[in-house]
Amino acid sequence: MSESTHNALNALLYNTGGERRDFMLVLATNRAEDLDHAILDRCDDSLFFPLPDEECRKDLITQYYNQYVKRLMYDNSQINEPARLRLPFLRNYNQQSATRPVREILSDSQLSEAAVATKGFSGREIG
Repeated sequence: MSESTHNALNALLYNTGGERRDFMLVLATNRAEDLDHAILDRCDDSLFFPLPDEECRKDLITQYYNQYVKRLMYDNSQINEPARLRLPFLRNYNQQSATRPVREILSDSQLSEAAVATKGFSGREIG
């Protein structure tokens, strides 16, 4: 364990050593088995969140698709030179095409296929 990790652990253990009403620590991990036993002993409650099921994965994928792809395609204010350079599908975009509807990049069935393909992924891994 590095010195900085050791110092961080000592500070954490010092602040969680007894009951306090002015301190709350929330830990989130998908690898609880890797947490130090001294930290786990100081946790009063534990909640388990399972991996998202297929319907939830599709909802997440659809949400991110709408937020980061579809919105960008429909919102003229988001289409700027840096975006055109970063996103290959926008390289041929011009302001005149903004008046025409933009075709869908992914269909609903493709989003469903992505949900099936991401079985076992956490919400963080999908996002």
